[in-house]
Amino acid sequence: MQDLSPEAIDHAEIMRLIREGGAFRATPALPAQVGAGTPGFQAAPAPVAAAPRADLPPQTPDAGFHPAPTPPAIDLDALRAEARAEGRAEAEALIDAALADGHARGHAEAMARAARDLTEARSALLSAADSLADASEAAVASLFAAVEAAVLRLAADRAGMAIDANPAPFRARIEALAARIARTGAMAQITLNPADLAALEPDAPAGRFVADASLARGDAVIRMGDIVIEDILAGSPR
Repeated sequence: MQDLSPEAIDHAEIMRLIREGGAFRATPALPAQVGAGTPGFQAAPAPVAAAPRADLPPQTPDAGFHPAPTPPAIDLDALRAEARAEGRAEAEALIDAALADGHARGHAEAMARAARDLTEARSALLSAADSLADASEAAVASLFAAVEAAVLRLAADRAGMAIDANPAPFRARIEALAARIARTGAMAQITLNPADLAALEPDAPAGRFVADASLARGDAVIRMGDIVIEDILAGSPR
């Protein structure tokens, strides 16, 4: 028996084993080319063409078929312009609504303020009319001040009288006129512009106030018998 231990195998023995191993074949080598002359060669059968199926109808184009139309080109600039126009219209509508609301609020506030002013003016005029019938010392003094201021203004503006140089006689005449007006106040009649009189109704006492279209708005004329005082209510001391 051949000793194959590592100690017994030399270089020559190793080479011999390699040569013997290279010549060993477990199966016969296949020929490089296969043909009709190769033993056991069989040619592959020819492919069989598939027979047409009798259960399927022939395919014909559908007469109702229409291809989808080509989508239109999208104009981005036009879309942007349309969006801007819509946004501008909405903004303008909001601005108009805000302006209208502000105008309505301002108008309502102005009307309320005018109503308050009219109420105050009505109360003042009615109080002045009532004071004509009051012959008390305070009423005479108040009426004297009003008459004096009005006559001073009229005299200085229209007649050019130098009242400042000698006021004592003038004051005496005014005091007498005020006392006379106070004594006859129950018969006083106040004439106003029709629109001003309408603003006083229904608070204006019947018979005490009359309308005169020749008077301007804000003017007044007081008549007590043969005494006539004009523009006292409209005038103011200067």
